[in-house]
Amino acid sequence: MMKNLLTRTLAELKRVGIRPDRRRGQHFAVDLEMLQTLADASQVSTSDTILEIGGGLGTLSEYILMRGPKRLIVVERDPRLARFLRHRLSGWSNVEIVCGDYLKIEPLRYDKCVSNPPFNISSKIILKLVQERPALAVLTFQEEFAERLLAKAGTKDYGRLSVMAQMQFKIEKVRTFSNSSFYPPPKTAITVVIIRPREEVAEKVWTRPLEDLTRELFKYRRKKLNKALRLADLEPIFASNSLAQKLKDRRVFEIEPEELIELSKQLAYKPA
Repeated sequence: MMKNLLTRTLAELKRVGIRPDRRRGQHFAVDLEMLQTLADASQVSTSDTILEIGGGLGTLSEYILMRGPKRLIVVERDPRLARFLRHRLSGWSNVEIVCGDYLKIEPLRYDKCVSNPPFNISSKIILKLVQERPALAVLTFQEEFAERLLAKAGTKDYGRLSVMAQMQFKIEKVRTFSNSSFYPPPKTAITVVIIRPREEVAEKVWTRPLEDLTRELFKYRRKKLNKALRLADLEPIFASNSLAQKLKDRRVFEIEPEELIELSKQLAYKPA
């Protein structure tokens, strides 16, 4: 089955005149089992408006449409692929093809995001999902990126991305597929994840201070907090902070997201 889809993908790319550009994250899904996994995890209903980022050749689009969504919005940056998608999906009346850069268009209104997005913009997609807050997102990421999203405090993959993502979302790993699930194969295996917004999100006022604090502290992720604050020139700001004093001997990568959120409030209140 994978071989048949790969053959079809190669033929369609040749017809459209496209050589996949790895630098732009262009990898095309050729694994039917992975596509089925994405469709099953998305639990599409007839009342859902679905966003697909990077429609490519429309292979996933067809799987989504067979689930009967109210509407499917497909954003595709490459004009050649957008034209191909308009032709391929012309038999569906509930499809809108948007030719443009997802990261540059205004935030969209939709219920769920189901996508094989370009791997080179994974972090930026997470940040935009924070703005759009869909009820559910089912996405494929390179395995190492997915591990960073899911990482817990004290593990080798835990870092700034883990904190920022977990502050906003509940993230669940569905399954990992080999890199041969895409053409051309990416460097690592591919993980399907489900992302749901947290019902109780830390106040938006803390988002920027948390971004600032984690950007500085995770430069010294293996240092104890007191030394990391000193190296980041933040020691005076936290001199009287009781939580900072309590955590002073803990290494940065061992500090829980909730504790970092509390620490970031000190930056929000710092004197002008």
